[in-house]
Parts: sequence; C-alpha cells; structure tokens
Amino acid sequence: MARADQTTGTAVAEALFRDAVQLLLADKVDEACPKFLESQAIDPSLGTLLYLATCHEKQGRTASAWSEFTSAKDWAERTNQGERAAFARRHLVPLEQRLSNVLLRAPTIPGMHIKVDNGVLSIAAVGTPLPLDPGQHTIAVEAEGYMPWHTVITIPAEPGKTEVTVPELEPVHTSLPPPSVTTQPGEATATPRTTGRSGNTVPLWASVGVAGAGIVVGSIFGGLAMGSRDSASNACPGNRCTQSGLSDISNAKTFATASTIGFGVGLGGALVAGYFAIKGSGESSSHGPTGFLGPFTVSPVVSPNGAGVTLGTRIE
Repeated sequence: MARADQTTGTAVAEALFRDAVQLLLADKVDEACPKFLESQAIDPSLGTLLYLATCHEKQGRTASAWSEFTSAKDWAERTNQGERAAFARRHLVPLEQRLSNVLLRAPTIPGMHIKVDNGVLSIAAVGTPLPLDPGQHTIAVEAEGYMPWHTVITIPAEPGKTEVTVPELEPVHTSLPPPSVTTQPGEATATPRTTGRSGNTVPLWASVGVAGAGIVVGSIFGGLAMGSRDSASNACPGNRCTQSGLSDISNAKTFATASTIGFGVGLGGALVAGYFAIKGSGESSSHGPTGFLGPFTVSPVVSPNGAGVTLGTRIE
C-alpha cells in the first residue's frame, strides 16, 4: 500500500511539473507557480526547486525566489551538480540587491512567538533584517499571560528596510474571587435583620376581608330581622298573634341571631386586623415593643335567650 501511494504521488507531481513548465513557457507565470509549488511539496527534487525559484523571480516575489535559489545552490553543491549550483548563484547576486527587509523591534518576553503571515518565528528573530516579498503582510505577537498584538504592513517593491516596533504587551487581568469571611471561635456572626411587615401582610388583609364580610352579613340579616319584626307587630294586635304572626316572630329571632353573629365576626376580624397592623409596625422598627397581643379567637354563642360572640387572646 505504501508503495502504491508513493507511485501515485510521484505521478501526480510529474504531471503538475510538466503542466507548470508549459504554462511558464507561455508566460502564464501566475498559473505556473502554484503548480511548481504543489509538485515540489509532493515529490521534492532539485530540478523542480530551480523552476519554482525562477517562477517566483518572474512574479516579483524576491524574498521567496532568493530563499529557493539559496536552498537549490546548497543542494547542488552537496550532490556535486556544478552547473545547477552555478545557475543558482547567477540568480542570487541580483536578487540580493533587490531584497526588501523588515526589522522587528519588540520587548523581551519569555516564550514570546512572532508570526509573519503563516510562519512562526522565535524571539531570536527580533533585531535581524528578515527578507519579505513585496506586498501586504500580517505580523502578530503572542505570549502567555499577555494580550496578543498584531499589525499589517506593506513591503515596497524596491529594496529597503521597514522597521516595525512592537509595543509593550498588556498583561491579561484575571478577575479574583471575593475574599471569604471566616469567623473565629467565639465570634458572633452578624445576621441580617428582617422585618415582619411583609410576613404580616397576608393575614392583615385577610382579617380586613373577614371584618368587611361580617359587617355586610350582619347588616343584611339585621334588615331582614327588622322587617320580620314589623310584620309580626301588624299580625299580633293586642298580643294575640295569628299563625302568620308567630312565623314572623320566629323568623325575626333567626335573622337577629344571624345578624348578631355576622356583626360579631366582623368585629373580631377588625380586632385581628388591628393586631397584625400593630405587630407589623412594631417589628419593622429597631426599638419596637417587646410584647404583643397573641392571636384572637372568635366564637359565636347562641342560646334560647339570644346570640353573640366571645373574643379571646393572650399576651406574647
């Protein structure tokens, strides 16, 4: 399988190389250079590298061509290929005179990395002129514990030197958790004071509702009792009552009893509402009373002689 993959890669590289040569001869430089580059990446060879350097030189990418001719020269000298080494040297001399360099100045930060386009450099690159192809380039600086920094520069086509100064990097500020509060043995911990007004609101208004309902019921049955009494008076002249008069007397007593109970419940609700109102205002102040009336009890009482309610409470 490895052998087959290698054979396929070599064939692809050869096809790309031949196509690139034809494009270069047709002066289609921008189309030829990427094919030379891909062929060299798949199957590196000295011949392809020299063609790639020549193509980049025609493109005006002086730094790339200079780097590739330098590598080709060293390769040819190692393998005793004098003609190819001489060819590379003839191109290197004029290219060196056309190079444009960038000079980086940056603060010394341990572990700092400098990226020029897609290439990563170490801090050793600071202060050394670096050849770059003419055109726009992105320079980014990163270091652990610091905010990253970047800039875009334009390298001119004519020879020269462009200086880039990297400012002091800003440290990354991490938010610290709030300090914990520890309590020493025997030390009291302050507890936020809460007021009882919100807790008494529901029973307060409930008591107001009961008081109102009791008064309404008492008033209704009181009116009915008075009406039945008037009817009984008309039906019982001289204290002699007809059957209808006796019925009116019975109804008057029943309505009176219900009215008394209603008014009694209303009175009890009013007293309970007053209790919660006083208790709520006392708890909301910092120096309120130390004792309050306890819960009220309201009990209706009905007897053969009448009706009413009893109220009870205790001191808290």
